[in-house]
Amino acid sequence: TARSPYGMVSAATRQAAEAGARMLESGGNAVDAAVAAAFCLGVTEPQASGLGGQTMALVYLAEPRKSLAIDGSSRAPFAINTMRLPDKPRTVGMKSTTLPSTPATLGYLQQHFGQLKLAEVLQPSIQAAADGFEVTALLHRMIRREMENLLKDPLAVRRFFSDGKPLAARERLVQPELAECLRRLAEEGWEAFY
Repeated sequence: TARSPYGMVSAATRQAAEAGARMLESGGNAVDAAVAAAFCLGVTEPQASGLGGQTMALVYLAEPRKSLAIDGSSRAPFAINTMRLPDKPRTVGMKSTTLPSTPATLGYLQQHFGQLKLAEVLQPSIQAAADGFEVTALLHRMIRREMENLLKDPLAVRRFFSDGKPLAARERLVQPELAECLRRLAEEGWEAFY
C-alpha cells in the first residue's frame, strides 16, 4: 500500500502501489493511479500480470454519477479455422494464446477517463523494467515450476536465470526489452503494441 495526501493505492507489489500514488501526487485521478499500478504490475508481478494478458475494469464516474464496465476479454485471431484445431490443446507458446487485451484496455481507460498523458503514467513501469526489482519468493517458485518451458526461450533464460539457475528471491530482475516496449507505448501510444 502506498499513501499520498491525495489518496491511497493498494497493489500486489510495492512498486505498483507507489506508481499509483505518484500519479495522484502528480494531479492525476483514480484512473491514472489504477492504470499506472496495472502497467507496473506487468513488470513487477510477471507471474500474474503483463502486457500479454487480458484486463477488465469497473469505473465509477462521480460526474455524471455513472458506472462503467470495460470488458477486455481476449479474442482468438479472426482468421482462425476451427476445423483445423489440434486434437490436443496447446498450453505453451504463442499458438496457445489469444489476442492480448491489456494494452488496449488500459490505454482506453487512460485515454477516455484519465487526466494525465499515457507517457507520464508509464514512467514508473519503464523505470522498474529498466532498473529492475527484487525477485520475490513467489516469483522464484514460479520460475522453478515453469523452468522446463522457460529454458526453451533464450530471452527467458537471459532474464529469469543466472548461471543456469532460476533467479533467487532478492536477486534483481532487469527487463530491458520490456522497458523498450513500454517506452515505445509512451512515445507512440498504446496502439503501437498491436
